[in-house]
Amino acid sequence: MPSQAANNPGISVTIPNYQLVQILGEGRNAVVYQAYRQYDPDRLPLTLKIFKDAYPSPSQQARFQHELRVMQRLDSPYLVKVINLEEQAGVFILVSHYDGLRSLREWLAQTPFSVELFLKVALHLTRALEDIHRQDVMHGDLKPSNILIDAAADAVKLTDFGMSRILERQLAYYPDSVSGTLPYISPEQTGRTQKPVDYRSDYYSLGVTLFQMATGRLPFEVKDHLALIHAHLAVEAPQAAGLNPALPQPLSDLIAQLMAKNPEDRYQEAAAIRADLDRCLAEWQTSGTIAPFTLRAADQQHRFEVSRKLYGREAELQRLTELLHGLGQGPPMLTLVAGSAGIGKSSLIQALQPAILAIRGMFVAEKYDHLRQRNIPYSALVRALQILLRRLLREPAETLDLWREALQTPLASTARSSAK
Repeated sequence: MPSQAANNPGISVTIPNYQLVQILGEGRNAVVYQAYRQYDPDRLPLTLKIFKDAYPSPSQQARFQHELRVMQRLDSPYLVKVINLEEQAGVFILVSHYDGLRSLREWLAQTPFSVELFLKVALHLTRALEDIHRQDVMHGDLKPSNILIDAAADAVKLTDFGMSRILERQLAYYPDSVSGTLPYISPEQTGRTQKPVDYRSDYYSLGVTLFQMATGRLPFEVKDHLALIHAHLAVEAPQAAGLNPALPQPLSDLIAQLMAKNPEDRYQEAAAIRADLDRCLAEWQTSGTIAPFTLRAADQQHRFEVSRKLYGREAELQRLTELLHGLGQGPPMLTLVAGSAGIGKSSLIQALQPAILAIRGMFVAEKYDHLRQRNIPYSALVRALQILLRRLLREPAETLDLWREALQTPLASTARSSAK
Protein backbone atom coordinates (compact mmCIF):
# COMPACT_ATOMS: atom_id res chain seq x y z
CA MET A 1 0.00 0.00 0.00
CA PRO A 2 1.68 3.28 -1.06
CA SER A 3 1.96 6.24 1.28
CA GLN A 4 -0.47 9.11 0.83
CA ALA A 5 2.21 11.73 0.13
CA ALA A 6 -0.28 13.63 -2.02
CA ASN A 7 -1.47 15.42 1.16
CA ASN A 8 1.77 17.37 0.94
CA PRO A 9 2.36 18.54 -2.63
CA GLY A 10 5.97 19.39 -1.81
CA ILE A 11 6.76 15.68 -1.41
CA SER A 12 6.86 13.57 -4.56
CA VAL A 13 8.27 10.41 -2.97
CA THR A 14 6.00 7.60 -1.82
CA ILE A 15 7.06 4.97 0.71
CA PRO A 16 4.79 1.95 1.26
CA ASN A 17 3.03 1.92 4.64
CA TYR A 18 4.18 5.43 5.61
CA GLN A 19 2.60 8.87 5.47
CA LEU A 20 5.30 11.46 4.72
CA VAL A 21 4.66 14.80 6.44
CA GLN A 22 7.59 17.05 5.56
CA ILE A 23 11.23 17.09 4.51
CA LEU A 24 13.46 17.69 7.52
CA GLY A 25 16.76 17.85 5.69
CA GLU A 26 18.80 16.58 2.79
CA GLY A 27 22.43 15.58 2.52
CA ARG A 28 24.70 14.11 -0.12
CA ASN A 29 23.62 10.53 0.59
CA ALA A 30 20.13 10.72 2.09
CA VAL A 31 16.91 12.69 2.52
CA VAL A 32 15.26 12.88 5.95
CA TYR A 33 11.48 13.05 6.34
CA GLN A 34 9.04 13.40 9.19
CA ALA A 35 6.47 10.62 8.83
CA TYR A 36 4.19 8.18 10.63
CA ARG A 37 3.00 4.66 9.90
CA GLN A 38 -0.28 4.66 7.98
CA TYR A 39 -2.01 2.14 10.21
CA ASP A 40 -0.71 3.44 13.53
CA PRO A 41 -3.77 4.61 15.53
CA ASP A 42 -1.53 6.74 17.75
CA ARG A 43 0.18 8.39 14.75
CA LEU A 44 3.55 8.17 16.49
CA PRO A 45 5.80 10.72 14.77
CA LEU A 46 8.84 9.15 13.12
CA THR A 47 11.93 10.20 11.22
CA LEU A 48 12.75 8.37 7.98
CA LYS A 49 16.28 8.67 6.68
CA ILE A 50 15.94 7.48 3.08
CA PHE A 51 19.24 6.70 1.39
CA LYS A 52 19.39 7.98 -2.16
CA ASP A 53 21.13 5.07 -3.86
CA ALA A 54 18.70 2.38 -4.97
CA TYR A 55 20.17 -1.12 -4.80
CA PRO A 56 23.35 0.08 -3.06
CA SER A 57 26.62 -1.82 -3.22
CA PRO A 58 27.55 -4.31 -0.48
CA SER A 59 29.94 -1.76 1.03
CA GLN A 60 27.17 0.85 1.18
CA GLN A 61 24.79 -1.63 2.77
CA ALA A 62 27.48 -2.44 5.33
CA ARG A 63 27.70 1.26 6.17
CA PHE A 64 23.92 1.46 6.70
CA GLN A 65 24.07 -1.60 8.98
CA HIS A 66 27.03 -0.07 10.81
CA GLU A 67 25.08 3.13 11.51
CA LEU A 68 22.18 1.08 12.88
CA ARG A 69 24.45 -0.99 15.15
CA VAL A 70 26.26 2.05 16.50
CA MET A 71 23.07 3.96 17.30
CA GLN A 72 21.49 0.91 18.94
CA ARG A 73 24.67 0.33 20.94
CA LEU A 74 24.84 3.86 22.36
CA ASP A 75 22.88 4.96 25.41
CA SER A 76 22.63 8.72 25.74
CA PRO A 77 19.91 11.38 26.04
CA TYR A 78 21.79 13.29 23.35
CA LEU A 79 21.03 10.79 20.59
CA VAL A 80 17.98 10.19 18.42
CA LYS A 81 16.47 6.80 19.28
CA VAL A 82 16.72 4.52 16.26
CA ILE A 83 14.05 1.84 15.67
CA ASN A 84 15.22 -0.26 12.74
CA LEU A 85 16.63 -0.36 9.21
CA GLU A 86 14.16 -1.31 6.48
CA GLU A 87 14.64 -2.20 2.83
CA GLN A 88 11.87 -1.58 0.29
CA ALA A 89 12.40 -2.21 -3.44
CA GLY A 90 16.14 -1.76 -3.09
CA VAL A 91 15.84 1.46 -1.07
CA PHE A 92 17.16 1.45 2.51
CA ILE A 93 15.36 3.45 5.20
CA LEU A 94 16.60 4.15 8.74
CA VAL A 95 13.56 4.61 11.01
CA SER A 96 13.91 6.69 14.19
CA HIS A 97 11.74 8.52 16.70
CA TYR A 98 10.87 12.13 15.82
CA ASP A 99 11.65 14.66 18.55
CA GLY A 100 10.36 17.83 16.90
CA LEU A 101 13.84 19.38 16.76
CA ARG A 102 15.40 21.33 13.89
CA SER A 103 18.92 21.11 12.59
CA LEU A 104 21.52 23.55 13.85
CA ARG A 105 22.16 24.37 10.19
CA GLU A 106 18.64 25.82 9.94
CA TRP A 107 19.07 27.84 13.14
CA LEU A 108 22.38 29.25 11.90
CA ALA A 109 20.66 30.54 8.76
CA GLN A 110 17.93 32.31 10.75
CA THR A 111 19.03 33.10 14.30
CA PRO A 112 22.06 34.98 15.65
CA PHE A 113 23.43 33.23 18.73
CA SER A 114 23.75 35.23 21.93
CA VAL A 115 26.70 34.40 24.18
CA GLU A 116 24.45 32.54 26.62
CA LEU A 117 22.72 30.54 23.88
CA PHE A 118 26.11 29.76 22.35
CA LEU A 119 27.37 28.44 25.69
CA LYS A 120 24.27 26.30 26.27
CA VAL A 121 24.55 24.64 22.85
CA ALA A 122 28.32 24.20 23.24
CA LEU A 123 27.83 22.50 26.61
CA HIS A 124 25.17 20.15 25.25
CA LEU A 125 27.41 19.18 22.33
CA THR A 126 30.35 18.59 24.64
CA ARG A 127 28.28 16.38 26.93
CA ALA A 128 27.05 14.46 23.88
CA LEU A 129 30.63 13.80 22.75
CA GLU A 130 31.58 12.90 26.31
CA ASP A 131 28.78 10.31 26.34
CA ILE A 132 29.67 8.61 23.06
CA HIS A 133 33.43 8.72 23.67
CA ARG A 134 32.90 7.05 27.04
CA GLN A 135 31.21 4.25 25.10
CA ASP A 136 34.21 3.94 22.72
CA VAL A 137 32.59 5.62 19.71
CA MET A 138 33.79 8.68 17.80
CA HIS A 139 31.23 10.46 15.61
CA GLY A 140 33.55 11.26 12.71
CA ASP A 141 31.22 13.73 10.94
CA LEU A 142 30.14 16.37 13.46
CA LYS A 143 28.60 19.39 11.69
CA PRO A 144 25.50 21.63 12.02
CA SER A 145 23.32 19.48 9.74
CA ASN A 146 23.97 16.48 12.03
CA ILE A 147 22.95 18.38 15.17
CA LEU A 148 19.30 18.85 16.20
CA ILE A 149 18.22 21.52 18.71
CA ASP A 150 15.12 23.32 19.94
CA ALA A 151 14.67 27.10 20.03
CA ALA A 152 15.79 27.47 23.65
CA ALA A 153 18.68 25.00 23.30
CA ASP A 154 17.19 22.92 26.10
CA ALA A 155 17.42 19.80 23.94
CA VAL A 156 20.30 18.89 21.63
CA LYS A 157 20.77 15.59 19.81
CA LEU A 158 23.36 14.13 17.44
CA THR A 159 22.39 12.29 14.28
CA ASP A 160 24.04 10.54 11.31
CA PHE A 161 26.57 8.04 12.61
CA GLY A 162 27.41 6.74 9.14
CA MET A 163 31.04 7.89 9.47
CA SER A 164 31.41 6.84 13.11
CA ARG A 165 34.09 4.50 14.41
CA ILE A 166 34.08 2.05 17.30
CA LEU A 167 37.48 2.44 18.93
CA GLU A 168 37.33 -0.01 21.83
CA ARG A 169 39.91 -2.36 20.30
CA GLN A 170 41.91 0.12 18.24
CA LEU A 171 42.46 3.53 19.82
CA ALA A 172 42.77 5.18 16.39
CA TYR A 173 42.81 4.50 12.67
CA TYR A 174 44.84 5.82 9.74
CA PRO A 175 42.78 7.00 6.72
CA ASP A 176 44.33 7.09 3.24
CA SER A 177 41.68 9.47 1.88
CA VAL A 178 39.34 12.21 3.07
CA SER A 179 36.78 10.97 5.60
CA GLY A 180 33.97 13.25 6.74
CA THR A 181 32.55 16.53 5.42
CA LEU A 182 35.34 18.70 4.03
CA PRO A 183 34.64 22.07 5.73
CA TYR A 184 34.51 20.35 9.16
CA ILE A 185 37.15 17.60 9.02
CA SER A 186 40.28 17.56 11.15
CA PRO A 187 43.73 17.69 9.50
CA GLU A 188 44.26 13.99 10.20
CA GLN A 189 40.94 13.12 8.49
CA THR A 190 42.33 14.42 5.19
CA GLY A 191 44.48 11.28 4.97
CA ARG A 192 47.53 13.45 4.33
CA THR A 193 49.16 13.76 7.74
CA GLN A 194 50.20 10.18 8.55
CA LYS A 195 48.65 10.85 11.97
CA PRO A 196 45.97 8.66 13.54
CA VAL A 197 42.32 9.67 13.69
CA ASP A 198 40.80 9.32 17.15
CA TYR A 199 38.36 11.06 19.51
CA ARG A 200 40.26 14.34 19.20
CA SER A 201 39.13 14.65 15.58
CA ASP A 202 35.61 15.20 16.94
CA TYR A 203 36.98 18.09 19.01
CA TYR A 204 38.36 19.78 15.88
CA SER A 205 34.96 19.42 14.17
CA LEU A 206 33.32 20.79 17.32
CA GLY A 207 35.68 23.78 17.09
CA VAL A 208 34.68 24.46 13.47
CA THR A 209 30.99 24.20 14.42
CA LEU A 210 31.41 26.57 17.39
CA PHE A 211 33.36 28.99 15.18
CA GLN A 212 30.43 29.03 12.76
CA MET A 213 27.96 29.58 15.61
CA ALA A 214 30.05 32.45 16.99
CA THR A 215 30.77 34.25 13.71
CA GLY A 216 28.09 33.16 11.24
CA ARG A 217 30.72 31.85 8.81
CA LEU A 218 33.17 28.99 8.41
CA PRO A 219 36.81 29.49 9.43
CA PHE A 220 38.03 28.75 5.89
CA GLU A 221 35.86 30.29 3.19
CA VAL A 222 37.42 28.76 0.10
CA LYS A 223 35.58 26.91 -2.65
CA ASP A 224 38.43 24.89 -4.10
CA HIS A 225 38.68 21.31 -2.80
CA LEU A 226 42.48 21.29 -2.55
CA ALA A 227 42.66 24.80 -1.09
CA LEU A 228 40.27 23.77 1.69
CA ILE A 229 42.33 20.67 2.50
CA HIS A 230 45.45 22.85 2.57
CA ALA A 231 43.73 25.30 4.91
CA HIS A 232 42.89 22.53 7.40
CA LEU A 233 46.48 21.31 7.21
CA ALA A 234 48.51 24.50 7.27
CA VAL A 235 46.47 27.73 7.61
CA GLU A 236 45.61 29.12 11.03
CA ALA A 237 41.94 30.02 11.36
CA PRO A 238 41.16 33.65 12.21
CA GLN A 239 40.28 34.46 15.79
CA ALA A 240 36.51 34.21 16.24
CA ALA A 241 36.55 37.32 18.46
CA GLY A 242 38.17 39.24 15.61
CA LEU A 243 35.09 38.55 13.49
CA ASN A 244 32.59 38.96 16.32
CA PRO A 245 33.73 41.59 18.88
CA ALA A 246 30.80 40.65 21.15
CA LEU A 247 32.36 37.22 21.74
CA PRO A 248 34.43 37.10 24.96
CA GLN A 249 38.10 36.39 24.27
CA PRO A 250 38.23 33.22 26.43
CA LEU A 251 35.58 31.64 24.18
CA SER A 252 37.56 32.63 21.10
CA ASP A 253 40.66 31.05 22.66
CA LEU A 254 38.71 27.89 23.50
CA ILE A 255 37.59 27.55 19.87
CA ALA A 256 41.17 28.04 18.68
CA GLN A 257 42.34 25.36 21.13
CA LEU A 258 39.80 22.90 19.73
CA MET A 259 41.02 23.66 16.21
CA ALA A 260 44.72 23.13 16.85
CA LYS A 261 46.37 21.42 13.88
CA ASN A 262 48.21 18.90 16.04
CA PRO A 263 45.88 16.56 18.00
CA GLU A 264 48.27 16.71 20.97
CA ASP A 265 47.68 20.48 21.20
CA ARG A 266 43.89 20.18 21.39
CA TYR A 267 41.82 19.29 24.40
CA GLN A 268 42.45 15.64 25.23
CA GLU A 269 39.15 14.88 27.00
CA ALA A 270 35.60 16.18 26.58
CA ALA A 271 35.37 16.56 30.37
CA ALA A 272 38.01 19.31 30.22
CA ILE A 273 36.07 21.17 27.50
CA ARG A 274 32.94 20.89 29.64
CA ALA A 275 34.76 22.21 32.72
CA ASP A 276 35.96 25.31 30.87
CA LEU A 277 32.53 25.93 29.31
CA ASP A 278 30.81 25.50 32.70
CA ARG A 279 33.13 28.14 34.14
CA CYS A 280 32.40 30.50 31.24
CA LEU A 281 28.63 30.07 31.55
CA ALA A 282 28.61 30.59 35.33
CA GLU A 283 30.70 33.75 35.05
CA TRP A 284 28.64 35.11 32.16
CA GLN A 285 25.35 34.55 34.00
CA THR A 286 26.77 36.22 37.13
CA SER A 287 28.57 39.23 35.69
CA GLY A 288 27.91 39.43 31.95
CA THR A 289 31.63 39.07 31.27
CA ILE A 290 34.21 36.27 31.13
CA ALA A 291 37.64 37.09 32.51
CA PRO A 292 40.72 35.49 30.93
CA PHE A 293 41.77 32.20 32.53
CA THR A 294 44.05 29.26 31.79
CA LEU A 295 42.32 26.78 29.51
CA ARG A 296 42.64 22.99 29.88
CA ALA A 297 43.39 23.14 33.61
CA ALA A 298 41.26 20.01 34.08
CA ASP A 299 42.59 18.25 30.97
CA GLN A 300 43.91 14.74 31.44
CA GLN A 301 44.94 12.03 29.02
CA HIS A 302 43.43 8.80 30.32
CA ARG A 303 44.44 6.73 27.29
CA PHE A 304 48.12 5.84 27.05
CA GLU A 305 49.72 7.37 23.98
CA VAL A 306 53.36 7.52 22.97
CA SER A 307 54.37 11.13 22.33
CA ARG A 308 55.01 11.97 18.68
CA LYS A 309 57.07 15.06 19.42
CA LEU A 310 60.67 15.15 18.20
CA TYR A 311 63.50 15.97 20.60
CA GLY A 312 67.18 16.69 19.99
CA ARG A 313 67.01 16.93 16.19
CA GLU A 314 66.59 20.69 15.76
CA ALA A 315 69.74 21.10 13.62
CA GLU A 316 68.83 18.26 11.25
CA LEU A 317 65.24 19.48 10.96
CA GLN A 318 66.43 23.01 10.23
CA ARG A 319 68.72 21.73 7.44
CA LEU A 320 65.92 19.71 5.85
CA THR A 321 63.60 22.72 6.05
CA GLU A 322 66.19 24.87 4.26
CA LEU A 323 66.49 22.27 1.50
CA LEU A 324 62.71 22.13 1.22
CA HIS A 325 62.44 25.88 0.76
CA GLY A 326 65.02 25.66 -2.03
CA LEU A 327 62.74 23.48 -4.13
CA GLY A 328 61.59 25.09 -7.35
CA GLN A 329 64.70 27.26 -7.58
CA GLY A 330 66.76 24.68 -9.44
CA PRO A 331 66.69 21.12 -10.78
CA PRO A 332 64.78 18.32 -8.97
CA MET A 333 66.44 17.24 -5.73
CA LEU A 334 66.82 14.00 -3.80
CA THR A 335 67.84 14.12 -0.14
CA LEU A 336 68.92 10.99 1.70
CA VAL A 337 68.71 10.63 5.48
CA ALA A 338 71.04 7.90 6.71
CA GLY A 339 71.56 6.32 10.10
CA SER A 340 71.45 3.06 12.00
CA ALA A 341 68.16 1.30 12.77
CA GLY A 342 66.11 2.84 15.58
CA ILE A 343 67.96 6.15 15.62
CA GLY A 344 64.85 8.16 14.66
CA LYS A 345 65.06 8.68 10.90
CA SER A 346 61.32 8.15 10.40
CA SER A 347 60.45 10.55 13.23
CA LEU A 348 62.71 13.19 11.72
CA ILE A 349 61.02 12.90 8.32
CA GLN A 350 57.58 12.97 9.95
CA ALA A 351 58.53 16.20 11.75
CA LEU A 352 59.16 17.82 8.35
CA GLN A 353 55.57 17.22 7.30
CA PRO A 354 54.04 20.55 8.49
CA ALA A 355 56.63 22.50 6.49
CA ILE A 356 55.86 20.40 3.39
CA LEU A 357 52.12 20.92 3.75
CA ALA A 358 52.59 24.65 4.35
CA ILE A 359 53.96 25.05 0.79
CA ARG A 360 51.18 22.82 -0.58
CA GLY A 361 53.56 19.93 -1.05
CA MET A 362 52.45 16.30 -0.97
CA PHE A 363 53.67 14.05 1.82
CA VAL A 364 53.71 10.26 1.60
CA ALA A 365 55.66 7.96 3.92
CA GLU A 366 56.51 4.27 3.71
CA LYS A 367 59.34 2.08 4.97
CA TYR A 368 61.08 -1.14 4.06
CA ASP A 369 60.12 -4.21 6.07
CA HIS A 370 63.31 -6.28 6.16
CA LEU A 371 61.53 -9.29 7.63
CA ARG A 372 58.68 -9.66 5.14
CA GLN A 373 59.89 -7.89 2.00
CA ARG A 374 63.66 -8.16 2.05
CA ASN A 375 63.80 -9.68 -1.44
CA ILE A 376 61.41 -7.25 -3.18
CA PRO A 377 63.30 -4.36 -4.82
CA TYR A 378 61.86 -0.87 -4.31
CA SER A 379 58.92 -2.25 -2.27
CA ALA A 380 58.60 0.85 -0.07
CA LEU A 381 58.81 3.17 -3.07
CA VAL A 382 56.12 1.17 -4.88
CA ARG A 383 53.79 1.29 -1.86
CA ALA A 384 54.38 5.03 -1.42
CA LEU A 385 53.53 5.67 -5.07
CA GLN A 386 50.40 3.52 -4.73
CA ILE A 387 49.24 5.66 -1.78
CA LEU A 388 49.95 8.81 -3.78
CA LEU A 389 48.05 7.54 -6.83
CA ARG A 390 45.02 6.48 -4.76
CA ARG A 391 44.98 9.96 -3.24
CA LEU A 392 45.18 11.65 -6.65
CA LEU A 393 42.42 9.49 -8.12
CA ARG A 394 40.04 10.82 -5.46
CA GLU A 395 40.65 14.42 -6.48
CA PRO A 396 38.13 16.43 -8.58
CA ALA A 397 38.17 15.97 -12.36
CA GLU A 398 39.88 19.31 -13.02
CA THR A 399 42.75 18.39 -10.69
CA LEU A 400 43.15 15.01 -12.39
CA ASP A 401 43.31 16.77 -15.76
CA LEU A 402 46.19 18.95 -14.54
CA TRP A 403 48.11 15.90 -13.33
CA ARG A 404 47.41 14.05 -16.56
CA GLU A 405 48.83 16.91 -18.62
CA ALA A 406 51.85 17.24 -16.33
CA LEU A 407 52.68 13.54 -16.66
CA GLN A 408 51.96 12.92 -20.32
CA THR A 409 54.94 14.80 -21.80
CA PRO A 410 57.73 13.28 -19.66
CA LEU A 411 56.19 9.81 -19.78
CA ALA A 412 55.84 9.99 -23.57
CA SER A 413 59.47 11.05 -23.85
CA THR A 414 60.57 8.16 -21.62
CA ALA A 415 58.52 5.69 -23.66
CA ARG A 416 60.12 6.86 -26.92
CA SER A 417 63.59 6.51 -25.41
CA SER A 418 62.79 3.01 -24.17
CA ALA A 419 61.51 2.00 -27.61
CA LYS A 420 64.79 3.02 -29.20
